[in-house]
This record gives sequence, structure tokens and C-alpha cells, in this order.
Amino acid sequence: MTYNEKYCYIVGYLDALNLSVRIIDKTIKMQKQADINFVEPAFINMIYDDLKKYDFSNIIDVDQMIKSIDAVYVEKLNLNIPVEAVMLSIIERNNGNYERADRILIESRKIIHKGY
Repeated sequence: MTYNEKYCYIVGYLDALNLSVRIIDKTIKMQKQADINFVEPAFINMIYDDLKKYDFSNIIDVDQMIKSIDAVYVEKLNLNIPVEAVMLSIIERNNGNYERADRILIESRKIIHKGY
């Protein structure tokens, strides 16, 4: 991939995360307006937490993320790891969670090796 393609992918990825949060917010707001007895399901917070863990915009800039992703994929064992797992590993590493970052890559390799 060219640098521009990588850049567009990463920016689109971040935009999609933000759009997901906005859609959830809008849906909850609409439901509250339609039903005054509406109680927000507990799993909504779990969804927000999952989305937040992939948002690196306050941690690392897009250029550095691209360089970090490229560095991970230099190693042959990592070639088939999904980019989302690689990005999550980089985010964890930048947050100082080195063991978690390594575990993400190791678990991804195991899944690829087992074929599921």
C-alpha cells in the first residue's frame, strides 16, 4: 500500500469510530424522546468502552501510527494479523501496557496458526 492509502485507511478508521459513537448517542436520544420510561441498557457502556479502546487520536498521531503498523508487519509472523489487532497492540504499548500489547499480538498469531 502507498502511504496515502494507509493514511486514508487510518483516518477513515477513526472517522468510523466517531460515527459509531454518534449513531449510538442519536439512537439513545431518540429512544428517550419516544419513551419517557426508557432506561439505557447496561451494555451500551460496554460498547462505548470497546469503541474507546480503539480510538488513538489523543495518544498517537496518524503518521506515527502508520510507522508503528509498518514496523509490526515487518516481522513475518505478523503478516496475517488483522490491522485492528495491530492497532490495538500499538495503542496499548503507547499507554504503557506492554504486556497487554504483546499478548494481543501473540493471541492473534495463535488464532491464525490454528486457522480460526
